[in-house]
Amino acid sequence: MEGKLAENIRALRKEKRMTQEQLAECLDVTVGAVSKWESGATTPDLSMIMELAHFFAVSVDALLGYQWQNSSLEQTLERLKKLRQQRDYEQAIRLGEKELRRYPNHFQLVYQLAMIHLDVGAENDKSHVYRGQELLCHAIELFSQNTDPELSLWTLKNKLGDSYLYSRQPEQAVKIYRENNVNGVNNARIAQALSDIMKRHEEAMPYAQKAFRQLTEELSETMVALASIYYGKMQLEKAGECMRWMINTLETVRPDKGFCETDMAVITILSSLGEFFLDAGDRERAKEYLLKAHRLARAYDMTPIEQVVTCRFFEGRLEGRHLLDYGAGGTEYLKTRLHRDTREEQPELYAMFEEVSRQVDEEVKAGALGEYTLGRSGE
Repeated sequence: MEGKLAENIRALRKEKRMTQEQLAECLDVTVGAVSKWESGATTPDLSMIMELAHFFAVSVDALLGYQWQNSSLEQTLERLKKLRQQRDYEQAIRLGEKELRRYPNHFQLVYQLAMIHLDVGAENDKSHVYRGQELLCHAIELFSQNTDPELSLWTLKNKLGDSYLYSRQPEQAVKIYRENNVNGVNNARIAQALSDIMKRHEEAMPYAQKAFRQLTEELSETMVALASIYYGKMQLEKAGECMRWMINTLETVRPDKGFCETDMAVITILSSLGEFFLDAGDRERAKEYLLKAHRLARAYDMTPIEQVVTCRFFEGRLEGRHLLDYGAGGTEYLKTRLHRDTREEQPELYAMFEEVSRQVDEEVKAGALGEYTLGRSGE
């Protein structure tokens, strides 16, 4: 085994934004002692190592930073992964528990074994749930050993929350989900637990609303990104297909009458489609999409904001800013998009934008916009 005690003391001290003098004062030792620990010239005695681990709120193993060099353990970890994939849980648990007696504080071993127990526990075996919870809590303590960039402390804590659902302890699960609800990432989990399991439907509704808003935003951003990739490869029809699919998907959440938040995303996508086809030399289709974007933007702007709903599934408007809220009306947003390039760079786009804008102005003056519904799909 290879330890990294000196390196870890230095890193943890800096993480707390402390000088060597401040750490020495807290531990009632000399500055020279701290300096020698961090340089590796000397090693703290066992009682001081335990005090350091307590001070930095890490396990002793994490502080020591042992890197296991045992090839048989690496082989065991790979074997556990395969057994889990094959759902051969009995053999996986037998192997994992045996290896755990040799390496009780190895993060990957503890974590993998925890997940295997929870897989079995999800099939209504509470004894395995409790063992999985015990191991998962230990894995959280050892998380500083983790080297997998795909695995986060947030993931481990949420899996612990999931385990409380398996053991029919939804209150504890929701408590963990709420504590780890950074930027609303657990809104859907909380809504489902509150409504589906705990039957607290009114309490669940705000979380469901926020989760729906997040889902819509992320889906819109994903499809626009995908369309941009195809556009960059000059696969314009494929890019257009992505955009039209997104518009048609957003259509399914619209109310029968009036407007909703997602219309701002539709305005963006229609405008992008117009720009795509103008670049491709298809002026007719470009004008068609830009007209749809401007008409929808003007109709949206003419609607009092209190009448704009979140979507067809929720009554009223959800409070708070969101990614689809561009801060200005739809028409102003279209102008902002236009100015990403100068008139000299995109003379044809500027000319078509002004042509379309004048046409929509005339439709508004003539009262022809009315209860404009786009024919709202992107087709």
